[in-house]
Amino acid sequence: MYQIIGPLNVNVGDTDTYSVPEQPAGVANIPNIQNFDIKAYPDPVTDILQLEVNNATNSNASLHIVICDNLGRTCIDQVMPADANSDITRSIAISSLAKGIYFLTVSDNNTLLQEQTIVKQ
Repeated sequence: MYQIIGPLNVNVGDTDTYSVPEQPAGVANIPNIQNFDIKAYPDPVTDILQLEVNNATNSNASLHIVICDNLGRTCIDQVMPADANSDITRSIAISSLAKGIYFLTVSDNNTLLQEQTIVKQ
């Protein structure tokens, strides 16, 4: 195993130089993440998924909610409009979905805010 300390520049050929940052990208380093507190419940869910967004006053943009199946197909695609209220709750009917594992993503202006796995019973 090798350990890299500090920034690294790699020369490929005569003209290409690639830089590796000293600090790796991670959740703490993703820019523009708002101070949202997002909860999806219950899990497992049977008919109605509750999506609760707290501290939404940090953004005046709508939230984009997508639920995909395990093959990546979009099953539900909704927009939660911006609201002056800092706490928003949305009920999402998923009774038409087959039992299985689904992936919930919540984004704001193309910035991923939350990804979560949900189980439909």
